[in-house]
Amino acid sequence: MKKKMAVNLTPEEQDLVRRIEFDGLKLRDSEHWHANGALALDLVKSIQNRNAIPAHRWAWFTEPQFNVGGHGSSYLERFEQNGTRGNDVARHAHFLPYLHYFIYGPDLPGSVIDAFEGKVSECGHVTSGDVIPLGKAARQLAKDHRLDRKKAAEEFFKLALELDLGESTGMSIRNQVMKP
Repeated sequence: MKKKMAVNLTPEEQDLVRRIEFDGLKLRDSEHWHANGALALDLVKSIQNRNAIPAHRWAWFTEPQFNVGGHGSSYLERFEQNGTRGNDVARHAHFLPYLHYFIYGPDLPGSVIDAFEGKVSECGHVTSGDVIPLGKAARQLAKDHRLDRKKAAEEFFKLALELDLGESTGMSIRNQVMKP
C-alpha cells in the first residue's frame, strides 16, 4: 500500500510492512497476535532508530494536548495506564492504528487530502481569518465523502499537522468537522 504522505522506508522496513496485519481484528489467534506484535516492534525500532517518524506524528502520540478525549493523558500514557509499557506498547494489537499513522500519515482518501491541500494552498500564508473557512471546507469534504464525523475530525487534525498549520489551527479544523 502506498499512500500520499508515507514515510520513506528501507527495503527491510517495506518487507516488515508487507508482513504486518494492521487490522487487529484479523489476528486469528494468540500465535498470530504474538508474531504480528514482534514484526510491529521490529518496524518501530527500525524507524525510530533512523528518526523516520515525523516529529509531529510522534508528538501526536506522546503529547497529552493532542489526545482530545484523553483527560490529560497522551495516547502513549493511555497504554501505560492500562499496564502496557515499553516494547509491549508496539507489540499490542491496539497499537497498530498508531503505527499505521506513523508510516502513512492521516487516514483520509487521497482525493480528500488533495482537495484540502488545495484549499490551504489558496490561502497562501494561513492566517486566523482562514481557520474557520478551512474548517468548513474540511467538514464539507467529510460530508461529501461520507466519512465518519468523529474519525474524520481526528484525521483532519492530523492533516493540519502534516501541512504545518499548527496545533491550534488543527484543533479548530477538528472542531469544525465535528459539528453536525
